[in-house]
Parts: sequence; structure tokens; C-alpha cells
Amino acid sequence: MNLQNQIDKIREKIINITLTSTVIFMFVAVVPSLLRLVDVGWQPLFLVHILIMCVILVLYYFRKKIPLKLKAHILFIVYMIIAVSGMINFKLINAAYYIIVLVSLATLLYGRKVSYIYSAVFIVLFISVFFLHHFKLVQLNIDFNQYQDYTSAWLAVGSSYVFVLLVVILSTHVFYKLFIDSIKDLNVKSNELSYSLKALQLSENRYKDIFENSRDGFVFFDHNYFIVNCNQSFSKLIGYELSELEGYNYKTLLYNQDIEWDAILETIINKASREVLLMHKNGMPIPVEVSPYSTEAFKGGLWVIVRDIRERKKLQREIFKTMIQSEEKERERYAKELHDGLGPLISTTLIYLDTIHDENDIDNIREYSSRAYSLLEDATNTIKEISNNLSSMILTEYGVVSAIRSFIEKLQKVSEIKFVIKSNLKGTFEETIKFTFYRILVELINNSIKYSQAKTITLIFDYNESNGFLKVKFFDDGEGFDYNQALINKKGFGLLNLQNRIKQIGGSSTYYTEEGKGVEVNLSIKTNYI
Repeated sequence: MNLQNQIDKIREKIINITLTSTVIFMFVAVVPSLLRLVDVGWQPLFLVHILIMCVILVLYYFRKKIPLKLKAHILFIVYMIIAVSGMINFKLINAAYYIIVLVSLATLLYGRKVSYIYSAVFIVLFISVFFLHHFKLVQLNIDFNQYQDYTSAWLAVGSSYVFVLLVVILSTHVFYKLFIDSIKDLNVKSNELSYSLKALQLSENRYKDIFENSRDGFVFFDHNYFIVNCNQSFSKLIGYELSELEGYNYKTLLYNQDIEWDAILETIINKASREVLLMHKNGMPIPVEVSPYSTEAFKGGLWVIVRDIRERKKLQREIFKTMIQSEEKERERYAKELHDGLGPLISTTLIYLDTIHDENDIDNIREYSSRAYSLLEDATNTIKEISNNLSSMILTEYGVVSAIRSFIEKLQKVSEIKFVIKSNLKGTFEETIKFTFYRILVELINNSIKYSQAKTITLIFDYNESNGFLKVKFFDDGEGFDYNQALINKKGFGLLNLQNRIKQIGGSSTYYTEEGKGVEVNLSIKTNYI
């Protein structure tokens, strides 16, 4: 409820109480009026009173339908008529004090200006009535000395005084009560507002703290994408002072300015982040991730979170480099196996074949042929062994669990670690998933054997057919390590490489490890049996 509605509510209550009091008084005043008829006879004033009673009753009956201001002024005019008509009929011995009710109500409801107007009208009428009586223009039928001795006159005047006092007290009380209630309500709202302002100030301080101290850049743009404000982190990121950036269009800060960035921006607002290249003041490109959000604070502009991803890019390059190095090491290893294992066999076989070509003795030819055949068999077995190392036949035919079991059987000849494998798998999965999970688990097992001093390694394979999620849990009870410190010391690229592998096939992974608490790795991907 606004202030004007509260004021109208107070006015409505005062008018209705006054109107109700007037109706009650009219019915009570009938008795002394009838007694007065016996003493003084019928007077023209009584006809006016009857008409006024009719007006008051109609006004009371339609009080909820008549507009407040009209209702108030009708009541004021009624009291004015009562006061003036009494002077005409009884001179000064009359109910002119009704004007007190009029002035009191007018002051309470509409202030002194309206009261002055009604008071001035009354004074003019008062003087007019005086001249009417002075020049004998009004005929009097009452002996005033005798009238004052009538008991009915005392009753009529006394009841009028009671009414006037009652209306003034009640209307003033209503005004006082509603005014005090409004003050109390205002005080409550003031306290609430004070609390809200404190909360707003706290929120603003938090926002300013985030805005000013965040490592991420915050930039505000107007609807034309010109910079309105930014924080110190963004300013420092691109090498400009805050004063230099105000009024800059965002395109002037982009390294690739030929792209239709406006169209791209419209598609990603409030939806996604995007990697872009900003241009440092010195002309160097800076890779960042931007997240734009629309806002009404700057007439339909937007604000953008800018995250420096140079370290992330550097880490990704290191991961990629590590992957390439790992692949190169694998190639070198298999090349060495081919050279050291298969090469001598093939070379020796060629020597025997060349000897057979120049040999005439049939027994020697048979012996050399037998030796060449034996060497080719050894070469074939070597090729199979290398092939199995490259792509396990068990993995291809029977799945990742069987391949891991086969791998563990070979390890147990040289390792005292106890392996626990639990599985509810009832089928196999597509090649990419099988090989990725197999190679990740093999690498985790090798890392545990080399570094963890673990006594037990646990592998749990779980497939939920209702939601299609394959989950694999790896756990060793070894020494564990500080994961963050490993990244800082650039010793954690093996784990990052594993994370990247599972991510590339649409899966996810989580690592939990602390010094003295072992290593737990959870792999997950949504897939189906084939």
C-alpha cells in the first residue's frame, strides 16, 4: 500500500465514523425535538432539519459507493446548513457550534487550506444573517427569554453539545490511532529497509571483493559492446590501464578481428564458454576462455568473465608432448624388438638360403633347409609375441577383464602384489572402449608396481544395464602421493595422459590420492554391449 492509499484509508474511516455518529444522534435527538415542538410550536427550521436528516440517511446508505471527497464535502455542507439555518431562526441562540465539527474534520482530512475556505464562507454567512436580523428582513416567532426557560431547549442544546464533542473526539482519535499505526508501520518498514540496505551493502561489498580481487577478468559492455567497466585482473591481463579501456569496442581487443564475432557472441550469450585469442597491448596473443552473460544494468548490454588459459594450454601441450613421447618410446621399443628379436632370425635364415643356393650336397641342403625352417618358425612366434604385445588377442576376443587377468598372470611371476578382480560384465564393448580401458588399467598397474609399494591392487568392473554406464574402479593400498605437487613438479603428466585418453572417447575419470592413503581411480563411460 502506497502513501496516498494510507491517507485515503484514514480519511475514509474518519468520514464513516462521523457519518455513523450523525445518524445515531439524529434518532436520539428526535425526542428533544418533539418536546420542543410542544413548547415553541412548529418552526420553518424543523423542515430544514427533516431535509437534512433525509440527506444524511441517503449519504449513509450509499456511503460505500460515493467517492470519498464528494462524501466529505456533502457532510461539510450539511453541517454548514445546520449552523446557518439555526442562526436565521434563533439568532445567536442556535447550533452554530456545529461549525466546530466542520472545521475539525476539514483540518484533519484536508489540512488548513480547506478549513480556511469553509471558515471564511461561514463568517460571510454569519455577517449576512446579522444584517438580515438587523434590518428586520427575517420574522421571529419566538420569545428568546421564554425559550431559554424551556427544558426541551436545554435538552436539545445539550444533546447537540454531546454530539459535537463526541464527533470531535472520535474523529480526532481515529486520526491519532491511524496516524500512530502508520508511524509504527513506517518504523517497521524503516527497520526492514535498514536491514535490506545493510544486506545490500554486504552483498555489494562481496561483489566488489569478487570483482576487484578475482583472478578472472570481469568486463562490462554497453548495448553497442563498448567497455563500460572492468576489473584490475582484466586490465593486467591485456596490459592496458583501466582509463585506457573505457570506451573500447571489444573487437579492438581480439587477435582475430576478421571473424564475424557479433554473430558468434549472440549465439553463446548465457549458453556456453568459448576460447578466443585476445591481443595484449604489446601485440602478443593471449588465449582466454570467455563466458558472456546478458544484463539490464547497462541498457541491454552484457558482462563477460574472462579466464586466462595460458597455463591450461601449456599443460595441454605438455600432455600432448608426453603422449607423442610415449608413442615414440613404444615405437622405439617395438622397433628394437623387431630389430633384436626378428632381425637376427631373418638374417640367419637368409644366410642358410644363400648357402643352399650354392650347395650341391643333398644332405647339406636338407640340413640347411631344416635349420632355415626352424628359424622361420622362431620368427613367426616372435612376430606373434610382438603382435600380442601390440594388440592382445584375448582383449579382442574376450574383452578387457580377461585381458587384464592374462596380463596379471604374467606379472605375478615377478611381483608379490595380490590382485583382486570383481566383475559383473556379461559381454564385451566396442574396440575403442576396450583398448582405452585396457591400456589405462595396464599403465595404472605398472605405476603401482613401480612406485606405490602396494600390497594389494583391487579392480572392480561394474556395468549398469538400466542406465548404460560402465564403471571401473582401480585401488591400490600403497604410499600414495601429493597430486597437486606432482603437477607442479611436472611429474603428473602420466595421470593427465590417462585422463585425456578417457576424455577423448567421451568418458570421465576421477583421482583420489594422498600421501600414505594409496590411489583410487574411477573411470566411467556410457556405452552398450555389442
